Amino acid sequence: MNPISWNCRGLGNPRLVQALHDMTKAKYRRMERIKNRIGLANGLIVPCVGRKGGLAMLWAREIDLEIKSYSPSHIDVVINDTEKSFKWRLTGGGGIWSQKQIDGFSKVVDYCAFQDLGYCGSDFTSCNMQGGENIIYLRLDRAFANLEWTKKFGE
Repeated sequence: MNPISWNCRGLGNPRLVQALHDMTKAKYRRMERIKNRIGLANGLIVPCVGRKGGLAMLWAREIDLEIKSYSPSHIDVVINDTEKSFKWRLTGGGGIWSQKQIDGFSKVVDYCAFQDLGYCGSDFTSCNMQGGENIIYLRLDRAFANLEWTKKFGE
């Protein structure tokens, strides 16, 4: 199984960023055409609402995936990896979170002893696009796993 995900803001290539940004703003039918064009048989498409971007989770026919819940700000699924006889959860989303929500999430990560899986790329995945003293760079994207998952799939 080779999952792929992205945050279009962290790619660095302005044309690719724009293309992926347009994809999240795409209407449902257009997103279906994109899904088919890139060769993925299955998908959950949460259309954009107004100026807020939509979400999409796309997967190949051979992936055994169960959608648990979704909203305009998240998609939550369980993947049954029959090859490894292992089920695992994948949750993705976007939005603007309060400091209270961020602190609560951090407590859950600590309580569950999740490990940050890291990533390859620039140090930051988001920028507020301001100039001078007002510019803020952040790393928003995170992937976490527990010890059992890292033993099954490697680090």
